[in-house]
Amino acid sequence: MRPEYDFDMSKAVRGKYAKRYQEEGTNVILLDADVYDVFRDAASVNEALRSLIELSKKANAASEQSKPRPVAEPQSRVTPRKVAVVKAGKVK
Repeated sequence: MRPEYDFDMSKAVRGKYAKRYQEEGTNVILLDADVYDVFRDAASVNEALRSLIELSKKANAASEQSKPRPVAEPQSRVTPRKVAVVKAGKVK
């Protein structure tokens, strides 16, 4: 560590967030090298996934047109989480 950081290791706490990560998970998603070559940032990953979600909804709607629809339950509001895009040990 660089001297200008002046980090006091005597005050460091090992595993400070380990329990929270175990219970809640993390916001890091590891991408394979071939996927990382195409999707270099969170915006491009989110755009592709949203397109896939829309296609999936359309495909499901088309296949379920003849089926009776159940009454939808109210959905909970999901808070968006920031995600770090990582390629084999490199943080982007």
